[in-house]
Amino acid sequence: MDEERFKLISKLDDAQGIYDVVSSISREVAQTSRLLKNDPINLSARNLDDNYNQENSYNTEYVVGDVVRDIETESNLVIKGNILPGCTVRCSSSLTVMGKINAANIYCKGNLTALNGIDSSKENTIDVRGRIKSKFVKNASIECYKGVTITEDAVDSDIISRKNIDVGGKVVGGNLSAVSGVQAENIESSGSLNGTTNIRVGIHYKLVQLLDDMSSEIAEITQKCGMLRNIIKKYELKDSVSAEKLTYTERKHLTELKNSLRNLFYIQVSGLKSRFDSLKRRIEKNRKATISVAKSVAAGTSLTLQDKTIVTPTQMFGINLCHDRCML
Repeated sequence: MDEERFKLISKLDDAQGIYDVVSSISREVAQTSRLLKNDPINLSARNLDDNYNQENSYNTEYVVGDVVRDIETESNLVIKGNILPGCTVRCSSSLTVMGKINAANIYCKGNLTALNGIDSSKENTIDVRGRIKSKFVKNASIECYKGVTITEDAVDSDIISRKNIDVGGKVVGGNLSAVSGVQAENIESSGSLNGTTNIRVGIHYKLVQLLDDMSSEIAEITQKCGMLRNIIKKYELKDSVSAEKLTYTERKHLTELKNSLRNLFYIQVSGLKSRFDSLKRRIEKNRKATISVAKSVAAGTSLTLQDKTIVTPTQMFGINLCHDRCML
């Protein structure tokens, strides 16, 4: 018997102790319920709507030179210079940067266009609800709700897209994850600080994270149900074989424990399992996701299509992979 269970059972003769056990479990169930109500998968439906945050072409602000301080605007924003390191730009519509985005934080609810590329750092965040178009991307950490188009190269960058990632040049190092698919001219490892490139398609990473969290919650609550059953069993044993029957207070506690167990197992756990199964079924909808490389893929590149991962043993030429054709 583990230490936690011993402590719970040792409180049987302590009325307040029983209340503490039930209250503690109830708080954890409430926390789980809040997680499900606010999970990013539920919230994403509104954000993925193509009509959400449409550009307002009648209201555009301009910055003539470089951005040297933080900016926040509700309008479309056109920056004719560069965004310098350390700045934060928040734009509730679309953002166009005619210069280069350096190591800055970008929060954009519309589309982001970087005409002279993005040369950032992993410590900075680029979060875009619309689409991203950039000349190149280097050392960046990017999350995009729609598609990402890179004219030239993507180097040592972590890019996440809820739709597709298209790279006109080469991918060198970093991690690219897209729900619909990834296309590139070449995938290389030479010149990368990390040495390897990881490509993942077919599932949104937040969905994977949520499934893992839900699985842990189910296991934890199931364990708590087991502890409650042990306490209930001890009460019932005392009532059936002991010369001393349960007092009125103990019988009341027993009823409350049974009600808590019924709520935990038959309502909370069943609800979590139903939600878990529903999310897993959503994964099946992305089996058409592809990884397409026109020319060459460096040896040691990790390619993941949903639950299937392969590592290229040698340099490969011209690949087009999907979930049902994940063979080299």
